[in-house]
Amino acid sequence: MPQDLDPLKNNVFENYLRDLIRLIGENALAAKREEVVAAAEDKLFASGKAFGYYEVVSLMYLQAIAFGLEPSSIGLPDTDPDRSLS
Repeated sequence: MPQDLDPLKNNVFENYLRDLIRLIGENALAAKREEVVAAAEDKLFASGKAFGYYEVVSLMYLQAIAFGLEPSSIGLPDTDPDRSLS
């Protein structure tokens, strides 16, 4: 692999993960907002979607803490998912 394309040399992995984490966090907050305003016939789906995102963000948040990382430093929302997404 050419040196300039080596992902370990140009932080591709770090940038990919930071962006992905930020997008998942944004999607989780959007899913929570959608759950709140969902029509009765869409409520079950919206709740399931929001809960799925909550599970993922909660795991990412806890893993960040376990590895000594500040969640906001890797793109997660500043607040505990139990407060912002549940």
